[in-house]
Amino acid sequence: MPSGHAQNAISIWGLTAQLIHTRWAYLLATGTCLFIGLSRAYLGVHFMGDVMAGWGVGAVLLGSSIKAMPVLEEKIGKMDLKGQILLATLASLAIIALYLLSLAGTGAWQMPSAWEANALAATGEPIDPFSPVDAFCAAGMMLGISSGYAILKRRGGFLADGPLSRRLVRYLLGMIGVVLIWYGLKEAMQIEAADLVLDYIRSMLAGLWVTLGAPLMFIGLGLAKREQVDGQSAGGDP
Repeated sequence: MPSGHAQNAISIWGLTAQLIHTRWAYLLATGTCLFIGLSRAYLGVHFMGDVMAGWGVGAVLLGSSIKAMPVLEEKIGKMDLKGQILLATLASLAIIALYLLSLAGTGAWQMPSAWEANALAATGEPIDPFSPVDAFCAAGMMLGISSGYAILKRRGGFLADGPLSRRLVRYLLGMIGVVLIWYGLKEAMQIEAADLVLDYIRSMLAGLWVTLGAPLMFIGLGLAKREQVDGQSAGGDP
């Protein structure tokens, strides 16, 4: 409680629809959120109350983000690079701290055996509501994506426009990089005692690749243009 899948669906797909801001985007986002939420109850890993609570929390996060983004973008944009990276680091650590705080709040609570049995029968995989993996992955991703984007903006930014064929090539190359980082690093560093550290590091590197490494590679290969060139926008406007 609440369902993380339902919560994230509203937050991510709702924000995506808001940014695209077209009717089909809103319809697609709504259908996706409904499907994801209902699938959690169908698979037996959540009660419908968990799903509805997830939708509610996601809606609050979505509304808060839409309202706060313009203000935060202005304030954070005025900070120097060191300040932005420090803020990203603090936000990353805050995610881990929130996980530890919520874990401490569970006290001596034990997961009912019926929950584990139902989930295992429906999905074939055991569930672990106390697992820190998601928290460490989210924390690492927060640091990597935020820091990478801050550095990229200092280096002229990145334009994601262009013909469909060029976008497809960028997508394929970008996904290859993510797969190599996510799975290649895990295979290369088989250290049981450092699993959480590894999850954090590979999530951070994946985030850095998405917002810094891949865009710079696309620019270098002539698959994309910089947003700013010597203080001027790519279109020539100041």
